Amino acid sequence: MAVQDKYFWPPKCTLSFYRRGAALGSFTNRRLDLSDTLMLQHDANQLTVEFGLVTESRRWLCWDEKNLAKIEDLIRYDLGFDGYAVTIRRCAANIGMPCDEEFRWKLWIRLR
Repeated sequence: MAVQDKYFWPPKCTLSFYRRGAALGSFTNRRLDLSDTLMLQHDANQLTVEFGLVTESRRWLCWDEKNLAKIEDLIRYDLGFDGYAVTIRRCAANIGMPCDEEFRWKLWIRLR
């Protein structure tokens, strides 16, 4: 794995965003930048969204603590790099479900 790959989302993934129950969009780009996708489009200093991720990669079999922590670290890194603080809450407690089923987090994002 190249050094920069550790900052990419999992292979064969779909990232989806929701606000007040409505879908905002879905993306399949492993290099998707959260702050550009969310904060620039909403022209806001703060935003609350649900973030869903699903992957069909054979290297990501189930949503275990290791995989969930990796995604949460990527969320913090991605937003923090552009000057945002984020509070993350898991929307489901069903650790162990397959990664080809969407796992969601609620994100409270704010400019530092």
